[in-house]
Amino acid sequence: MLNKPFQPTNNFLDWLSLQSKFYQDTHSPQKHSNK
Repeated sequence: MLNKPFQPTNNFLDWLSLQSKFYQDTHSPQKHSNK
């Protein structure tokens, strides 16, 4: 347990990947050029 003081790291990484996915989906150049 002491070796893992940062247990929420995995959740944070998941959240980060979700955020980057959302960012890419919203700001993807392809979507803009398709319009």
